Amino acid sequence: MKRSHLEECPFCNGHNCFSIDRAKGVYKCFQCEVGGDVFTFLESYHNIGTAEALRRAAAFAGVTLSEAKRRDIKFSVKERIFLEAMEYYHSHLPDNGGRSYLIVQRSHREDVLKLMKAGWTDGGLTDHLRGKGFTDDEIKSSGLAKERKNNGVAYLSDYFVKGLAVFPHMDGGKVLHFTIKDPAKKFLYQLPNEFRAREWRFYNQSALYRFNEIVVVEGENDLLSVMDAGVIHGIGMIGQPSDEQIKSLKTACVGKHLYLWMDNDEDTEKPLAKGKGYIRRICTALQEAKYNVRVIVYPEEFKDPDEYLRGLPGDIDRKKEIKRLQHEALDYITWEIREISRLEGLDKRLEALKDRKIFAALGDMVEAEKLVFIEKLEALGLTRKAIDEQIEISQELRSELEVYFLSLQNKREADPNRVASIIYKHIGKQGQFFRDRDGRVYLFYKHLIYEIGNNRPFNALMKRTTLLLPTKEPGRSVWESLASEAYNFGRQIDLASWISTDRTTDTIYVNLNSPNNIILKISKAGIEEIPNGLNPDGVLLKSSRKILPVNFLPDCEIRDGMAALRELIFENLACEMEQKYLVLCWFMTAFLLDFAPYMALMKFSGPTSSGKTTAAKLLSLLTYGNEHLGDSSTAAMYAVSSQNPLLIVDNLESEDMTKSGQKFFLLSATKGGKEKRTAGTETDTTEEMPKALVLITGIEPFTKSEMSNRTYDVEYSNKFKGEDFIEDEVIRQIIKRRDLIMSAIIKFIQKEILPNLHKRRDFITILKKDHRGHAKNRTDEFLSIMMLILEKLVRHIPFYSENDPYYGMEEEVGWGDAEIRKAWIEYQDAKAKETETMSSNIIKLLDGLIREYLMKMKDLGNDALEYDRDHEDQVYKYVHPEYALELMKTKPEIMKDEREEEYVSTIIEFVATPKEIVYAFDRFCKNNGLRNPYSNASIFGERLKNDRHLLEKTGWELVSRKNVEPYWKIINGVRFWKFRKTIVR
Repeated sequence: MKRSHLEECPFCNGHNCFSIDRAKGVYKCFQCEVGGDVFTFLESYHNIGTAEALRRAAAFAGVTLSEAKRRDIKFSVKERIFLEAMEYYHSHLPDNGGRSYLIVQRSHREDVLKLMKAGWTDGGLTDHLRGKGFTDDEIKSSGLAKERKNNGVAYLSDYFVKGLAVFPHMDGGKVLHFTIKDPAKKFLYQLPNEFRAREWRFYNQSALYRFNEIVVVEGENDLLSVMDAGVIHGIGMIGQPSDEQIKSLKTACVGKHLYLWMDNDEDTEKPLAKGKGYIRRICTALQEAKYNVRVIVYPEEFKDPDEYLRGLPGDIDRKKEIKRLQHEALDYITWEIREISRLEGLDKRLEALKDRKIFAALGDMVEAEKLVFIEKLEALGLTRKAIDEQIEISQELRSELEVYFLSLQNKREADPNRVASIIYKHIGKQGQFFRDRDGRVYLFYKHLIYEIGNNRPFNALMKRTTLLLPTKEPGRSVWESLASEAYNFGRQIDLASWISTDRTTDTIYVNLNSPNNIILKISKAGIEEIPNGLNPDGVLLKSSRKILPVNFLPDCEIRDGMAALRELIFENLACEMEQKYLVLCWFMTAFLLDFAPYMALMKFSGPTSSGKTTAAKLLSLLTYGNEHLGDSSTAAMYAVSSQNPLLIVDNLESEDMTKSGQKFFLLSATKGGKEKRTAGTETDTTEEMPKALVLITGIEPFTKSEMSNRTYDVEYSNKFKGEDFIEDEVIRQIIKRRDLIMSAIIKFIQKEILPNLHKRRDFITILKKDHRGHAKNRTDEFLSIMMLILEKLVRHIPFYSENDPYYGMEEEVGWGDAEIRKAWIEYQDAKAKETETMSSNIIKLLDGLIREYLMKMKDLGNDALEYDRDHEDQVYKYVHPEYALELMKTKPEIMKDEREEEYVSTIIEFVATPKEIVYAFDRFCKNNGLRNPYSNASIFGERLKNDRHLLEKTGWELVSRKNVEPYWKIINGVRFWKFRKTIVR
């Protein structure tokens, strides 16, 4: 135990999430949300009642409870018999073969058997119960004894014969049911239905209500083997799923994750029988959006989970193996397509797809999710055309409209209100009508959002579903009536892009195209999976066409996801260590963009084959599940960034930067928007607002200060590439572990960032105090969020390696985040300085002029130059015949630096008016095939004032005098500049 935390939660096995408040005597797990006092802990952990928890707590504390003051819990006679039978059977577990079967043969752990009160029958229960004062009628009525006859003489004997393993099913301190296993496989029965408790549903059924993640298996040995591995959130069905069990799953599993780990058997004649049939029955019953059901797949050569776990090599961590199977579990449709692929012949496959309603399920999916399954169906041998025909909508709506139109003499006589009501009724079964705060009405249908009115998307939908057109009556009138119907009866809802943030509660809503149209509600209180649009919060998020579905794993460990993030992304970024953190922290702000008034662009720079595009590709794979890199048009960039988390523009160079592209990047950074005409209308406009992180790759840096000041530039290089990096393997692993990594990032933000948003003020103070005026100070508020992420991230992806003297001492010396963020600032300052000086036209032209002057003076020699004897230093003068500026140059002087290294220093300076300088620039540019960016003296003067700080960074100095600053002198209203530069050789 570390301070007030257990390293591992005893219920969900999460790490660093189980907190204990010693002073208050309470506990809380921030991962599985269990909590309470010492008594509730004992009840939950040992699956016991309140009275037993009280007795055990007293024993731990050395307190003797007074029996006189203890109030007995009232049990019925049958319940007391069940409890007595459980203890009797359990006490005989070591005898008569119980140990041999359950511990030696089945390899179950003794502590698990003790927890579950597993027992063994010896035929003596009836006599034992008589000895406890129960009558024969009471014993017989319990179902645990049966009347038999021997030579015509009736006698009472145990219902469960001798030599069986017996499993009591407990819940809430009561025994609800008994089931058995016969080692000889002669007997296969359990306590009859009329004797089991009415509330019995599953073996270990209390787990159904205690955990957010449930593993469902078939039999007792399957469940015990799962618990042997340390996974206690499992339940056993004990045979085929009954109607009552299905109802219980529907009631208890809303918003939970259900993992079906059934036997590998199947009855081809009865598709709902045996293990694979049970999967079909449960999945079809729980196909609504509020359920998240996954199927665990394991090698076919193992008949059940028990056999699989017992067959693992001894060095395999079984708990981690179960977690791996959960992470790789399949959604029902993928699993079913996998099973159908085993059938021989296209006709059988197509028939199975129809029978199991796979096409109907695909019809309800978002486009990105649907495309994934269409590819899988094409792999079965179906053509895209055949698949689309099967997915097409029902003909019921068209049929009802046709019947109505045939009842009229002319279709134009149709009542638009009647037609609209028919459409509303049919489409409303699969869609939802709603209105926003501005009075616009929408249809949410097949995971797409349509604005009801005369526009191209809605017109196309109506033509496809009703054959009506807005240009022919009753089309346009129907549109208007349908809009009124939707306004009157539709819900008011907030329509947002893929993400929405409620700043009053700091709650984030995210649509990652999860199965069943589920969106995530992320707040300080936790993470909820809620239906998109059909939630009490009135939030409807648009679906990105690019994001392949992410299955959120609520019980994943942040540690595991961060380890995968480090291995697959962090370690494969070919840049400096500190800048790897910059990239990851920037990437995670995709979920936090609404918490800053602006954002920063990211630029991956470097020569060809430096790894910059590969790095962008890895981030794209993690975000979308696919590669989405390109040199998009400006219009496409607006569209993509308004509906997706990440926009990547690959290989963008300065010469390719258009004015509209530059405006887009600036609007992205400043969170501005662009008005555009609404599709299909003449006058309506909508605002297209970028709401994505923007990543650009390219060789050249941005030269415009407006861009570079808002861009984090990270240099990539071959020297940082890993020698063992195999791109194809890394890509495969990212796709395979994407759910885990994305789930861990979301949980990380919920648990460690949202509760600490107030700490941004501290980081703003650090930036203002220690780094005032740094190159990227326009992004300080955004940077403060990144610094908060960094503070928490280094605890999952440590900065110090094993060879570092601070390794293992982080709690005392710090985790290295202060060092990293200092490196961020210094790195960006250096890049900005280099970029600014390289991109300044004034510096380029001044340096070019001086080079020509010095070369000319060298060719002439000092004897040919005018020597200024009146100057305090030894100075030579020269007037260039073309440029007409008089340049003064001091005699080179040998000097020493602080290390006693010798160098030669020369000072050059000249005085000129802006007009004279512009003239010199004109001649210089003409001689060198360049364009002079300064068309007149006024423009040059203003740019010079703006770039004065850049001149100083490159050794230039503007010398001025008092009263006429920033000029050297003013004569008759004419202003003169004095330029000076020290040249070191």
